[in-house]
Amino acid sequence: MLSQKARAIIFHILGVFLTLICCNPSAGARDYNDSIVLKGTERTYRVHLPPSLKRVDKPPLLIVLHGGGGSGKQMERMTLGKFNTLADREGFIVVYPDALGRHWNDGRGLRRYFSQREGVDDVGFIAALIDHFLRELNVDRKRIYVAGMSNGAMMCCRLASELSERVAAVAAVAGAMPSRVSWRGSWKGERKATTVAATEQRWSFT
Repeated sequence: MLSQKARAIIFHILGVFLTLICCNPSAGARDYNDSIVLKGTERTYRVHLPPSLKRVDKPPLLIVLHGGGGSGKQMERMTLGKFNTLADREGFIVVYPDALGRHWNDGRGLRRYFSQREGVDDVGFIAALIDHFLRELNVDRKRIYVAGMSNGAMMCCRLASELSERVAAVAAVAGAMPSRVSWRGSWKGERKATTVAATEQRWSFT
């Protein structure tokens, strides 16, 4: 039989716990690792689902691409989870994919990177991810976005060219369209491409 003091302590702890849940905008959010198989190869990624997802019809999808040598989990840490915080507030899904060999095949053809040397189909990977989330979580096909940094930024630009019919906008940070990637896009209307570059602590936007 618990003493009155012990019961009071337990109720106090439960009260604090419930208060934290109610006041935390990320309460109910889900984070998990998953994978799909593309051309016989397992491709991995990390997902953040906002707590409001069950109440949102056709949520937007944001795919965030890490830089060279990184990973999806590292990209999530590097951005301090801010994309997740924004997703919780605005009700969209964030996906952090992993490149094979930690580098995206952005089209530069650099043989020192496994993905570029072996011709890894990263455009196909992102297209397959989009298909997966359209099928499994009913994302809005008109609000699919890609952001990336460095090598991930160059991959964004390649996607802007080669998946222009599926991606509404891209944001490329510290990277631009590789010279070996030809523009094949057919973006119309509100589709946008934004690049951000930093030189000697000065930022430029195009």
